[in-house]
Amino acid sequence: MTDKMKEYLPGKLHIIWTIASKDIVDATRTKLVLSLIIALAAMLLLPKTVGLLIDLPFTELALYDPGGSWLAEQMEASDRFRVHRASSLPELEAMVSESIRVEIGLVVPPGFDHMLAAGELPQLAGHVAWANRLKGREMADDLEQQLTELLGRLVHINIEGNIVTQTGSGRVLGMLSATAITIIITVGTSLVPHLMFEEKRTKTMEALLLSPASIGQVITGKALAGAFYVLVAAGVMFAVNWAGVAHWWIALLFSVCSALFAVAMGLLLGSLFDSSREISGSMAVIILALVAPLYAEMVIINWPEGLVPLIPWIPSVALSKVYRFSFSGSVNLDQLWLNLGIVLGAALLLYAGVIWAVRRSDR
Repeated sequence: MTDKMKEYLPGKLHIIWTIASKDIVDATRTKLVLSLIIALAAMLLLPKTVGLLIDLPFTELALYDPGGSWLAEQMEASDRFRVHRASSLPELEAMVSESIRVEIGLVVPPGFDHMLAAGELPQLAGHVAWANRLKGREMADDLEQQLTELLGRLVHINIEGNIVTQTGSGRVLGMLSATAITIIITVGTSLVPHLMFEEKRTKTMEALLLSPASIGQVITGKALAGAFYVLVAAGVMFAVNWAGVAHWWIALLFSVCSALFAVAMGLLLGSLFDSSREISGSMAVIILALVAPLYAEMVIINWPEGLVPLIPWIPSVALSKVYRFSFSGSVNLDQLWLNLGIVLGAALLLYAGVIWAVRRSDR
């Protein structure tokens, strides 16, 4: 690298940082950012708050009892428990990992009744969701005490090696991913166009383009400011659900790629339209088009045959799969890189559209 390039690069970075830092500060003054962060925090924390406020008088659990033991009959007859029967071990693990109601899963070994009759200490296998792994032993101890009182005999629940991760296809995880994508797209398409619109309204975009800042530097500065707040939103989402995250490196990839995509959409909207009303109308259509497939999956809508092959290529659908991978026990790396490629490819096309729109408006 020549001396001239060494002097030139810091100057370019300084211009980009100046634009970005100005927009980050200006956005806080409009209260738009604060209202968006409060809204998303309330949306994410409400289910957890309701769960803390409602103290159920029973323990809800999944039960796999291949031997048809007396224990299962006693538990179902007791008002202390709400039992969900599983017909196999995989079904029990699915109940534990993907249900928001089931607290723990129990596997009753064949011959359990004979163990009791022989005076042995029966041992049950307890299965706990990955999100509850830190309090799994406490949950097992509480259940041991309840079962001991029910049977009049000591029992032991072993949870070692029985922490269950999600498969990525559960309905609860699907709802979480749809909510996450909706929030990120809303932040990107609400905040970033506002930054562009303010430049047009105050006539500072022309001044920026006449300054030493190039079109690319202006766009990069705006993108960094928008990405900052999208990453804040993503950080809040993962902070609320941190216990369920199985792969933090995928969570980081999701956050960065979703920020690049959402910011690109916001920049393009802000570059194409000159009024907040036009931006709001277009934003509503875009959000609906991107998030509708995510929610439609949960209500099992039959799409027209011609659309079915196209749905996996929608960037929001690809992002949803990446989000689910961050909570899943096993990850298909080929699918992960494919979906990240779809998102990044769409983002690059959008950024090309932003450069074209800014150049057109400068003519």
